[in-house]
Amino acid sequence: PSHPPTSTQDTIHHMNLLAHYVSLIPFLPDAITFSGSCDIWTTSDQFLHMLAGDEEEHALLLCNFFLHCGWKAWIIIGCAVPEGPTAYVLSEAPGSSGVSYWLWNTSTGRHYTQHEAYCPLTRVGCVFNQDNIWGNVQDYDDPSRMVFDLQNSSHWKPLFPTDMPPLLSVQQDTLQYSETDTEQVKILQERIERSVREHIMSLRSRFITRWNRLCSRKLQALLPRLEERFSSSTVVSEHYAELTEITANFKLLGFPIHWGYSDIADITST
Repeated sequence: PSHPPTSTQDTIHHMNLLAHYVSLIPFLPDAITFSGSCDIWTTSDQFLHMLAGDEEEHALLLCNFFLHCGWKAWIIIGCAVPEGPTAYVLSEAPGSSGVSYWLWNTSTGRHYTQHEAYCPLTRVGCVFNQDNIWGNVQDYDDPSRMVFDLQNSSHWKPLFPTDMPPLLSVQQDTLQYSETDTEQVKILQERIERSVREHIMSLRSRFITRWNRLCSRKLQALLPRLEERFSSSTVVSEHYAELTEITANFKLLGFPIHWGYSDIADITST
């Protein structure tokens, strides 16, 4: 277990907040990070230091956060659409006492119920946490048709005997976090805005592009609250009400684009 950077009394809000935090860390395949090497799993401390990793590192970090908060959680090794072989996080749904489970996609920060039709996870091979590794020996590997009672030996086969001493962990007990440099964030924000503006103008080189400063100020104030929608139940209609001054005089078309920042080229290419 690793202590998370945030804490709140609302369990569901806290879980969504942590999942969103983990999903914003850039994804980078091991084939690029460790070129010429085999599939390497880094610790959560190393992952946060490099600020890049694949599905396994993201799942490890989120699972460690959940375990530190006292929630039952495991890592699933299986297959999903579209990434293929992957790692998800399995957790008990808050207040369910093992009756229902949530499957967390760490690349998006979203969770799905076990029987949800649109869950990207299609196969489950095994699950593990700090206590043991359990192999799926059921007739099915589709999450919606499985039983996640790990104590049932007819469904799950543990790799290690239950009476063995606790396994040693290579994870750091304490993770180091640093405060965000607000001045650097402001500089980066201005660079991104300038690059996007110049790129749009280059695409419209045959036309004059006029920028609406009032609209820009309104959207800049609104974007942080759109970010909060990923971890709260904010009503979208509240956001529309803030744009009435613009929509009263202009036709507004568009949608917010949201993902973890890696470089400006990724933004302009989109």
